[in-house]
Amino acid sequence: MTGIGNRHPMTAEVRENAGSTGRDRWFVGFRFRTSRGSVGRQFFVVGEAADAEDAVAIAMARASLPRSRRAREDDAEMDGVEVRRLRWNPLGWVYLTRSRA
Repeated sequence: MTGIGNRHPMTAEVRENAGSTGRDRWFVGFRFRTSRGSVGRQFFVVGEAADAEDAVAIAMARASLPRSRRAREDDAEMDGVEVRRLRWNPLGWVYLTRSRA
């Protein structure tokens, strides 16, 4: 079952990760460009951040881990960042706020 636009029904896994604290979750995307001109993206969901700036810092630390670096080419350089807040409506649908690129 899919939602309208970028909204998706809340799965059990997402509901568990959302917890009952009502804390914000951040969706942070990085755009990378290789020396050959290829463009790739990596996305991270960050739940332990106090604000968007903190979410980007945590996601950058995750992106620098060997496992994340292996997922993209070694010579890839960051070319952009996108930050959105994950929200849940009263029916349990997950959606993303507008980008803070």
